[in-house]
Amino acid sequence: MYYSALSLAEAVGKTQTARFVDVQANEGNEFTPQYAIYESDGQDGELKLNKIALFNYMTDASGAADLSVTIKLNDGVSVPAQVGVK
Repeated sequence: MYYSALSLAEAVGKTQTARFVDVQANEGNEFTPQYAIYESDGQDGELKLNKIALFNYMTDASGAADLSVTIKLNDGVSVPAQVGVK
């Protein structure tokens, strides 16, 4: 419970405008949940995609449970020049 609360607190950030949407990736697999995080930019109050939180709860010492992800965005959604992984 501690680690999930810690990682979600990191994803929420300090703006207090974050809204989470479960994107039901991997057919809603409970071991690889993924969330889109929308935040208001403060100017017009419109929510915009800010972050994507990806989790991998599979445990496999062989590495066979590594998670590979492809993120597809709709036209008109700005794509950052780089991403960060924590």
